[in-house]
Amino acid sequence: MSVATGAAGAMTFPQHLVLWAHVVFVIFTIGPLTLAIMSTPRYVRQHNLTVVRYLSRITFVCTLASLGVLIAGAALAEMLKVSGKPWLIVSLTLFLVAIVLLALIVRDQRRAIRALEEAAEL
Repeated sequence: MSVATGAAGAMTFPQHLVLWAHVVFVIFTIGPLTLAIMSTPRYVRQHNLTVVRYLSRITFVCTLASLGVLIAGAALAEMLKVSGKPWLIVSLTLFLVAIVLLALIVRDQRRAIRALEEAAEL
């Protein structure tokens, strides 16, 4: 039995709705988050404080919003009765590791902002 069919056969409308929410959260949070993180070092090297602040804000907001991926995914897993599957446990664990790493990235971006502010004062 595949994930898409669940225990009773085809997915119901609420299951499809939660699946779409999960996909929408992935598209609209993970993409911008990746772009913001990858762009930050370039603007730190250029000492562009305005852009680094903006990228830090995007990273923080998208990190919080990406929790919707976790919530929608866990809700869908519960609806499909696959919560105890090893692949799902590994997936949730990796997501939590990613959230911790994102928290470290946000911290480092804020440190870079403080360093750029101090350099601008000199």
